[in-house]
Amino acid sequence: TVSISYNTSVTLEWCGTGGALCADASECKVGTASGGSDVYYVVGIRSGSKTVGPLTADTTYHLTCTGPGGTGTDSVLIDVGSAPVSGSISASPNPCQIAAGADACESLITFSSSNCPDCRVTVSNTDGTAEQDFAIAQSSAACGRSDGACSAPWISQSGKLFRLRASAGGTVLNEVTVTGNPPPSAPEADITAGDSTAATVSISYNTSVTLEW
Repeated sequence: TVSISYNTSVTLEWCGTGGALCADASECKVGTASGGSDVYYVVGIRSGSKTVGPLTADTTYHLTCTGPGGTGTDSVLIDVGSAPVSGSISASPNPCQIAAGADACESLITFSSSNCPDCRVTVSNTDGTAEQDFAIAQSSAACGRSDGACSAPWISQSGKLFRLRASAGGTVLNEVTVTGNPPPSAPEADITAGDSTAATVSISYNTSVTLEW
């Protein structure tokens, strides 16, 4: 058994230099099925090598050599490692805009993962404290919205940190910090009468005054 990483190649070699290990064979086949020849088949040349892959699943290669005395066989199992876990996460809008009179705004969290059956998204303060599950799913489509996102309607100015983890407490595959813009300030208003800045201006009866603002 030979172990390799997921989606990589490996070189098969058989019969040794010059075919010394298969000296009594008249022909040799190498294949993924016993007696098959989908990798190599030639009469009279017994030794060889071939690079196979990239492989994404465990594969057994069989060597079958025949000669006057019968048939000899051997095999090797290529043990392929697990597919790598990956994922992405994003937020929109980011930052979101807090409306006047409000203290929070909504951002939509979109995430996806590959080869990650136990993936989940957590949310915490931006320093990582008070972390808790936000969505236990492989993608945000599980939240059931038509846009495929998960809603976070409680984003404050201090913000929140969203982490895509491979499992509960597991490796962080990706993360995004989401913040809220402060609400707009109420406009300032100022009006004066005549040359005075006082709140109350007195004038004579039946006269005019100039207002400025």
